[in-house]
Amino acid sequence: MIECLNEAAETGGGNKDEQAIRKCAAKFMLKNKVVYQKVVTLSEGQKALLSLACLVLEQPSVLVMDEPTNHVNFRHLPAVAKAVRDFDGAVIIVSHDKHFVKDVGTERVIDMNSELEGMGEEEGGEDEVA
Repeated sequence: MIECLNEAAETGGGNKDEQAIRKCAAKFMLKNKVVYQKVVTLSEGQKALLSLACLVLEQPSVLVMDEPTNHVNFRHLPAVAKAVRDFDGAVIIVSHDKHFVKDVGTERVIDMNSELEGMGEEEGGEDEVA
């Protein structure tokens, strides 16, 4: 895992100091010996958290997140929400988790269920939306 984090830090041009990298990982509950485990030994939730930590280290200008709460333990969701809130760039989140969306503090929410209400089949209703 530490190799992935190091590579992400190099890509992002940020602090490549191991202590700074471990501090970033710790924000996602990836601490102690876990940081030195091989990725194949991680749970699906830990892999998701590792991906998010790598994104933070890469410092992209835009995040597009499709169901970011999938496979993440509910106890870790506040850390993920905080990381998204602290992100300096633009964020697009697709999520069914209304609590997560609220915790992130989004500026604008588009509820697709509301958007589709009242649309007939000839106007592009649910039959045409896949």
